[in-house]
Amino acid sequence: MQRPIEHILRSTAAALLLLAALAAASCVYDDGGEEPEERTLLGVGFSLPLSLAEAGGSGGYIPGEGYENYIDVRTPDNYRIYIFDTADNFIARFVPMLVSPVSDAGRYEVVGRADALADRSDFKIVVLANWPAYPDDSALAAGSTTIGDLCTAATATFNALTDFELNPAEGRTIPFFGVHHYTGTTVAKGVRTTLAEPVALLRAMAKVELVVGTEGVSLKEVRLQGYNKQGYCAPEGVYSQSDYDHSGDWNADYVRRLHLVGGANDAAAASASAPLFRKSGSQPETWVAYVPEYSNTGAADYKSRLRFKLDIPGVDADDKVYTLYFADYGADTVVGADGSENAAPPADGTYFDLWRNNCYRFTVTVKGGLLLLNVKQWENAFDNNFEF
Repeated sequence: MQRPIEHILRSTAAALLLLAALAAASCVYDDGGEEPEERTLLGVGFSLPLSLAEAGGSGGYIPGEGYENYIDVRTPDNYRIYIFDTADNFIARFVPMLVSPVSDAGRYEVVGRADALADRSDFKIVVLANWPAYPDDSALAAGSTTIGDLCTAATATFNALTDFELNPAEGRTIPFFGVHHYTGTTVAKGVRTTLAEPVALLRAMAKVELVVGTEGVSLKEVRLQGYNKQGYCAPEGVYSQSDYDHSGDWNADYVRRLHLVGGANDAAAASASAPLFRKSGSQPETWVAYVPEYSNTGAADYKSRLRFKLDIPGVDADDKVYTLYFADYGADTVVGADGSENAAPPADGTYFDLWRNNCYRFTVTVKGGLLLLNVKQWENAFDNNFEF
């Protein structure tokens, strides 16, 4: 049985909505000083390639949608790029001077000054985006501050959304983190060096989808019960692309461990409840939530769940409440309304945690006199490959 989990990593997307504006003119950030030919410059490319979607099975990917891919690269304060050595110690901040399209096929390039990398051929690039706050540059000590420090600092936490409709204008975006270890490319002093490989970014949130698979049936009062009110913007123990990015190998990619604030779920996680967002005009009907990571497999963990009612025109569904847990449901599992014989929670050992950069999708169809739900298993897995 395929778990109802879809990976959302490999997103080449972000900045999707704003980068279109760059096609007409480049954005330049310049600190003055000597002429460009005298500077040590570094170019980092990013692109928006075609989706690697695959119908059926566990190895396919489809792109993220809309603001799931949003990063405003036109505004330097909205993201950070840092340079670290091979021992994960901070070297310097990389500040872009130029963001420009290099083709009409969705390829772009960020160029900035990199004097600290002159004559180096072994280093790491870390990219942070959409974090609520970033550490002051003065707080980053060369040779001392580590990637781990960056990922566990107070500035590395974010608050859960209270409205799941993403909207950058209202501050509802998804934090990103990425790191890439570069070897064999020397950043030559006084010239421009372009890095051939991108930095793949991880989203800090898990995506939850509830899809209605029966025409003429709708849902109402759809809520998520049990989630954390805070999360970390970055994973724990990730110091190289090899820790999470394996070129699309579904079984090897991604971070397979939780990074929870305080090392555990919130004390009040069981009482946390929020309505899902219904995607406008979606066919089939789809309800969505974006949440921090959540431990759902411990014996003492409150089991996170989706709760909803049926809304069927002309049919009296008795306003019954249905509950779906984050667990392995067998194919064609019948789930009854609360209190019915088919409403028992899944067996221990079938629950799974909510990991960052994964999508958990349940497709439900109504059957058996319109009073029972049939939970379908997966159809696709997500690939949202952001290359920076």
